[in-house]
Amino acid sequence: MIESIRKLSRNQFFKNYVSIFSVDVLVKGSGIILLPVYLHLMTQEEYGLYGYLIAIISTFSLVFNLGIYTAQSKLYHEYESLKRRSALYTINVVLLVFIAALVLLVLIFNVDYPVIRFLFRNPIDYKAYRIPILLGVVVSVYSVLLVNYFLTSENIRKLQFFNVARIILVNGIVIAILYANTTSDNALARIKYSFVLEFLIIAVFSVFYIRSMTFRFDNSIAIK
Repeated sequence: MIESIRKLSRNQFFKNYVSIFSVDVLVKGSGIILLPVYLHLMTQEEYGLYGYLIAIISTFSLVFNLGIYTAQSKLYHEYESLKRRSALYTINVVLLVFIAALVLLVLIFNVDYPVIRFLFRNPIDYKAYRIPILLGVVVSVYSVLLVNYFLTSENIRKLQFFNVARIILVNGIVIAILYANTTSDNALARIKYSFVLEFLIIAVFSVFYIRSMTFRFDNSIAIK
């Protein structure tokens, strides 16, 4: 029995699983641990609105990532080193073009206003929330893509640092902002600063992602 445990503890797959699972527990657990703090700093209405907006952002980000993270996982292991680097770049260009076109469509034709009116029974000041919500969708899409890259390339340590940075920096700074914010909408403040901070963290960790790319667009990969 002891020998089996020792063999299991030396298994690299098992080590990676434990590393990912432990950080995932920390990520999920932080929401429960910090719940009393946020409920103290926000009214129930503000907390409920924030949670509803996050649910909407998460749903739209899952749709608008085009399943690119799945293609990334498949093509990463399908191609050799040089082709793989080109595939990562091509995937990101395709996604960037789509996201940019989507945001421009929303901003120019205001197609998001009827959606919000449909989703919310009671009216909200959507004009104030609009940019943070759009930022949230974009950040969520790229967060999933970056996490998928770290998992696919087995950069478990970088994934751990990325998740821990999000937990500590985002929550720590946002809590400080909410503590100092005594007049304005705390739901708006939380959603705005959370995604701005997460965007900055993604930008920092994307350096490792960009280094793995060759800046050559491959039409055959894009079509595939």
